[in-house]
Amino acid sequence: MNIRKTKFMNRSGFLFISIFLIIFHSTKGQNSSTQPLVSGWERIYIKDMGSFDIPPTMEIQKGNYREYLDHINKVKGFDVNHITAQQKGLNEMSNSGFQKYARIIFETSIGKAGDYGDLNFDISQVSEADLDEVNHFFKTQIIESLSLIGNKLIKWNPVKFKKINNMTCINLSYIRQLKDGPHVMVEIYNFHNNDRIHTLTLSYRIEESDYWKKDFETTLKSLKINNIR
Repeated sequence: MNIRKTKFMNRSGFLFISIFLIIFHSTKGQNSSTQPLVSGWERIYIKDMGSFDIPPTMEIQKGNYREYLDHINKVKGFDVNHITAQQKGLNEMSNSGFQKYARIIFETSIGKAGDYGDLNFDISQVSEADLDEVNHFFKTQIIESLSLIGNKLIKWNPVKFKKINNMTCINLSYIRQLKDGPHVMVEIYNFHNNDRIHTLTLSYRIEESDYWKKDFETTLKSLKINNIR
């Protein structure tokens, strides 16, 4: 396995790592069809990427996002490489907006053709040795990046390769804590796509799992990447 180590910082201050170019063959699969939009939910469209859904308990964080209109499909979306959803009410600084904590962050880092693996590479070709190497690298880097912003790693779950909507991804899962604050569950999904890597990060307080976990599973299932490189 050829490992290519790169790092990039997202706007919330967390260091996320795209770590390697895996020379595996694509499965040549196609993404699954878009799932029906759940009543009350919002579909977030991103130009030259795809879409994902957020529950009515969340809102897009205010920012200088450029919007666009796809005249063919008649949909309005965002022309961005990074977008964040947060608990509803935070934009208006309402009391309800501070009672809970959750984030959905989608970001894309663009490199050169061939920098990353295929979006649909064959998971069966990942050996135990490869997995151990990837797991060690990610864990070391996450511990380092968390410490830089005053967080500590409470629990680390072994890295997994998964298929989400027929797209291969690297799944990082861990619990972090800022000083003596609440424990926060973090799930990161890295999707390699030839010249770019798409990262979906879902995080919420452990004590609020019953409130967020099921909806976040729906968000993950809704992710659709249309621009297969």
